[in-house]
This record gives sequence, structure tokens and C-alpha cells, in this order.
Amino acid sequence: MARALILSALAVWCVGTAQAQDYAPTLKPSPAALCMTLAAGERGQPEYPQVLLDRKDGGTVKVELVFAAPDRAPVVRVLDENVNPLLTQSVLDHVRHLRVPCMGAGDEPARLVQTYVFSPNDGRTVMATTPRDVNHAQRELRKRCLQRILPGVRPEYPDSARRLEEQGKYMVSLRFVSATAQPEVTFLDADRNNHLRWSVETFSKGYRMPCMGAEPVEMTMLFDFQMDGGARTRLRDTTLRDFLAGVARATVQTPVFFDLDTMRCPFDVRLTYGRPHGANAVDQLENGDAARQPLLDWLSQMTLKLPPSTNRKVLGETMTITIPCGTVNLQPSSAPPSPSSSTSSKEKS
Repeated sequence: MARALILSALAVWCVGTAQAQDYAPTLKPSPAALCMTLAAGERGQPEYPQVLLDRKDGGTVKVELVFAAPDRAPVVRVLDENVNPLLTQSVLDHVRHLRVPCMGAGDEPARLVQTYVFSPNDGRTVMATTPRDVNHAQRELRKRCLQRILPGVRPEYPDSARRLEEQGKYMVSLRFVSATAQPEVTFLDADRNNHLRWSVETFSKGYRMPCMGAEPVEMTMLFDFQMDGGARTRLRDTTLRDFLAGVARATVQTPVFFDLDTMRCPFDVRLTYGRPHGANAVDQLENGDAARQPLLDWLSQMTLKLPPSTNRKVLGETMTITIPCGTVNLQPSSAPPSPSSSTSSKEKS
């Protein structure tokens, strides 16, 4: 039932011949952002000061973390001073237990930004945004210098695949270690047709990144081979409640609490599906609000409950999710989230 709420299989009639569609490249987060974790045996989130919980006082604490070695605590700088000092101290006590174990000898210090949101509720929940590099915006600019040195704007659709009316999606990782060398190409997900696979690999090796520095750059790209009139599997627009009903339980971070009333609700977001090979892109539609970022980060890690072959078909597909007013309050449980228990909502007058 949940799968039917999320998926829509249909035929799409295109103008022209069979085509290979490519999607915008996605820059992979730095290794430090991916591997930052708590030291063994430490608590999973900052402690909510009891006196502030009793007063129903919340707040947001943003910090910069600089890691010099894999086994050393970070040097911390508080980026937002306009919060209760008790919340700041709680975050400082917590982040001193963070480590970046994937750092190698001789690596440059890893500089990350992390935001913690304290929401006063019975679950005493403290939500953390996804850690980002201090130079995240600068890293994103590198995508603009991605160039092709070989002809063609997209992979060729091999005649052998056309004759058999073969379609398929191919997600690859491109790792650049030099400004002049071809990238290392790794298939993260792929349909079975070897001719289509060969076309993607050949095309991908024609990229170069002349603006890169000494640090390797890794990004993912998705290629979609479509026949005119071929069957498509799309993601339906849905509500937050129904979306959570279709999500794999293992990917739902709990405990979690979101007060949607503080986010200028109701509102819509557009989700572009990339799991489990990368984060979903979640963009706000029409109006934006910084208070929504922890919710957007949470949704970006959700993987749908789909068989691998079906999951591949919806990679790169988009859906609009309507976010209601009310709260999202999930506690650890062996049961998956359901429409009756995952969210509560209320109408705004």
C-alpha cells in the first residue's frame, strides 16, 4: 500500500528518437563530513539543560569544528552568540567527543560547520543538521569548471540497445585526481545492458576538471537511456505523512522532533531522489525559511522501501512533498513509521 502511494508507472511519449538523458552532477561531500562521528561510548546528542526544558526555552547553536588529527578533539568556534549560554555549553561539551577517524597522516585540517537545534518537548530532542565543509560553497563552484575534451553532450544510444528497445539508468562516481587526467569511473548502480554501460563509461572518461587543486574531487552523475513511448516509473507528489509511510525504517533517524508551526507552515518541498548512493536533494518551493533546514537534512537521508530494481528506476526522479502544520515526533521503535503514528497535524485558521 505504501509503495502505491509513492510510485506511478506510466508511458511517456517524447518527440524525437531514443535519447540518453544526463542529470546535473552532484559533488560528493568531503571525507571528513561523511566520517565525522562520536568517540566510542559517548552520547549521541547534546544534553538538554533541565532548567531550559522546564521553561520550554529552545534555541539554535552553530559551531565551526577544526580537526587536526583523527584521534583528537576539534578546536571549536561558536558562530552564533545569540543563544542561551547553557545551550552553547551543552554543545561544547558534546562536540569535544567528535572525531574524524578517516583522516590520514599529513592531511590538511578538516574544517566543518555543524548546527544543533534544541526543541523543548517531552522527547528532549536535539536535532543536528548535516555537517558541511566550511568551504562548502567554494567546493560547489568547482562543478562549474567541469569540461569535456571529447565530442558529444551526452552518451551515444548504441544501435544494439535501440533495436532491443533496451532502457536503463546508470549512476557513476567520477573521481578526479588531476586537472589533466581522465576521471576514475565507478558504477554505483547500473542496469544490465553492457552496451549502455560501455557508452556511459566511454562518455564519462571525456570529462576534465581543470580548476581542481591538490585535493581529489569526487562527484556522481546519473545517465538515463529512454525509448520513445517506453514505460516510466515516476514518484508521485505526496504528503509528509504518506512519504514517511513509504520510507525504509532503517533510514529514519530517531528520536526526532520538529515543530512545523515554527517553519511558516504549510509549505511544499521538492525532493530529487538519490538514495542510497547519495543524499536526496530537498529544495524549498516558493518561499524559504532557515528554520526548516534540520527537517530538509532529515528528509535528505530517507530511502524508500523499494526492491533494488525499482529503486534504480526512480533515481533522479522528483516529487513534491506537502508539509503540514503540527509536529513530527518519532521515538525509537521496532515498528516502521505509519500514517497514523509518524506525524500529527492541525489546520491553520
